[in-house]
Amino acid sequence: MKSIKANFEKIQKCEPILGSYSCLAMAVKGKGFTTQTISRFFTKIMPLGDYDKNDRPLLVKHLALLSNPLVDDRIEAK
Repeated sequence: MKSIKANFEKIQKCEPILGSYSCLAMAVKGKGFTTQTISRFFTKIMPLGDYDKNDRPLLVKHLALLSNPLVDDRIEAK
């Protein structure tokens, strides 16, 4: 599994118009990272002026949901 930082830097290089949070979201999407890992890299990668300190928990939670999407395993009637 590639690190978040490596994915982030690759996306940021390929998509320079995107903001830091968008690149980070793309870097973690579907990769199965834990909330703790995402939180650690969020602190390292995100510029301090890009988000309000009070919004950090919600942003990390959103990234964790992107990384580990909920699976709807209900069987639909045909």
